[in-house]
Amino acid sequence: MKRILCIALALIMLAAVIPLSSFRTDAAAMKIYGIDVSKWQGNIDWAKVKAAGVKFAIIRIGTTQGKDSYFETNYNAAKAQGIDVGVYFYTYSKTQAATVSDAQKVLTWLAGRKLEYPVYFDIEDNSLLSGYTKTDRTNFCIWFNTVIENGGYYAGVYTGYYWLNNYVDAATLRARYPIWMARYLNSGTDSQDYSNLCGMWQYSSKGSVNGISGNVDMNVCYTDYPTYIKNNGLSGYTASSAEPPKAGYYSVTASSLNIRSGDSSSTASYGTVPNGTELAVVGFNSAYTWANVRYNGINGWCSMTYLKYKKAFPEVHVSYNSGEVSTSVPAGAAPAVFTNYTVSSAVPIFAGYEFISWKLTRSSDGKWQKTDGTWTADSAASDLKTYAPSSQFAINEYALNSAAAAETYTFVAGWNYVAPIQMAYYTVTTNSSPLMVRSADSTSGAILARAPKGSEVAVIGFNADCSWARVIFEGVEGWSSMTYLTYKESFGNMTINYDVNGVPDVYCEGVVASPFSTVTVGGDGIGADGYEFRYWVLKRSSDNAIYCSDGTWDAAATEDRFAHFSPNDEIYLGYSNLNRAVSDDVYTFTAFWEETVKIRIGDVNGDGTVNLVDLKALKAHLAGLNDSIVLLNADLNGDGAVNVKDVAPLKSMIAGN
Repeated sequence: MKRILCIALALIMLAAVIPLSSFRTDAAAMKIYGIDVSKWQGNIDWAKVKAAGVKFAIIRIGTTQGKDSYFETNYNAAKAQGIDVGVYFYTYSKTQAATVSDAQKVLTWLAGRKLEYPVYFDIEDNSLLSGYTKTDRTNFCIWFNTVIENGGYYAGVYTGYYWLNNYVDAATLRARYPIWMARYLNSGTDSQDYSNLCGMWQYSSKGSVNGISGNVDMNVCYTDYPTYIKNNGLSGYTASSAEPPKAGYYSVTASSLNIRSGDSSSTASYGTVPNGTELAVVGFNSAYTWANVRYNGINGWCSMTYLKYKKAFPEVHVSYNSGEVSTSVPAGAAPAVFTNYTVSSAVPIFAGYEFISWKLTRSSDGKWQKTDGTWTADSAASDLKTYAPSSQFAINEYALNSAAAAETYTFVAGWNYVAPIQMAYYTVTTNSSPLMVRSADSTSGAILARAPKGSEVAVIGFNADCSWARVIFEGVEGWSSMTYLTYKESFGNMTINYDVNGVPDVYCEGVVASPFSTVTVGGDGIGADGYEFRYWVLKRSSDNAIYCSDGTWDAAATEDRFAHFSPNDEIYLGYSNLNRAVSDDVYTFTAFWEETVKIRIGDVNGDGTVNLVDLKALKAHLAGLNDSIVLLNADLNGDGAVNVKDVAPLKSMIAGN
């Protein structure tokens, strides 16, 4: 009986540290999008990040080696923009004492700051593999997070999908902490649903967010951590027994209700609204006894006594559509309801077309805005409202469709067709003298080169009225008059591929780039057990030529002439890169590796030989009695897993077959 009581008490205590069941109701239905950053993102424009719709940011606070140099800046700037914040700490520590010391440093760095997301213990470093068991790595998480929890913060664990399934005790960690899991799919989107495995999923390391230069990690959260943390008084917050009313749509419960000029019955009335009327409540007085409402253009106050919460405002977004003109448009934004949104000043520009104005449509019902602020289903109506860059669009009760849970407003560009001009290869059509390539879009520009009649130039841009073209002729870039240029053929596609050169379990995305653009070399973070990445070599498929360090292409080049590329290097896909004998070309970055660990299939225990001791070690591992084996060497049949199917091949190898 004592044993039963002790077990029951232990289960009750364990339940006290299992937070997910109390607030992860219908987790798959909740999706909150955010990012994680560190010093590697450099200076971030957090106002633009907020405008881009980012709801939260997990900021690196530091590593075992020290505090992140950008933590203070990122934390203060993100909080100033109203972005919810959590932190993560990357560990290299290999003892209990060092791990506890790391956690104490994190509490010192936090200094009581408020966080809306957990403090994540980031365990993923390969130095924690060899010589450590699954239990050891699980204990590192528990030791660190125990100190964090004792400091009043909500603690979690970050790691990768493979680590979660192979290198830590996932069941133990999930029972105690919120899990943040990394797994990158080929799509680079959150097309999967991993809410059954984690509270937050890091689905891409190659995201792009306005306000951040370069790649940034993208995350989708299935869990309302801010509400849980605040309601439970964690991470710098004090628990509140009563949640204050929130903005949204309310219905009138009185037979009629005054809308007044102030938060008092003694103020002037703007008029009354009948029972059941839907009002938009956008704020409250300090005592939450009066609500600031919007109704039919009136900005006034109503008593909270006669208002009943109905539903939240829809989440609104703004996007831009360039129409039928194939060119870039401004990035979208996520402005707040009942604010004035400034239409982007970044007007799309496309050779041969003149921008006229933006027209506005909304996604929930497909209607278009009219000049009087109302909405119509007729997209060709003569009285549609038009917007010029930097004009104001009010997201108010007229713009919102209260039947919609979410709303996207799309500014659709209007264009005036000017001329059939596009970037491509052109032929020089002068009478007899060559075409001048000048330093400016004027005959007063200095002459940089002379293109003879019939020669080919690459046109890569135009001036404002398309009377002059930005050209490249025999490596010289300048301006030439469009009067003497005739369209010849379009640029081909330039597909960028990556070849990992035989090293397993490494994936790199390919891209389709445009000629005369700059491509950033990918493969950031590539690696594989037993190999160390050295550099990329670039080859094009049309003639099998290798890109050399002197900028030339040579199919017979030796290794000492190869141009070496590292991740994040840039290459300009200019005229000299093109093989004009083909319209399309494929450029392949091939990885060169240095083997750092000798992989020997069958050497299960890693002692350099294959014998009966390895068979014994494999059987012990399959029985759950031995975690200290070389997994790569134990996969005898090459199916990517270590299981009973590997026993027979190992026996055969030991027998000399």
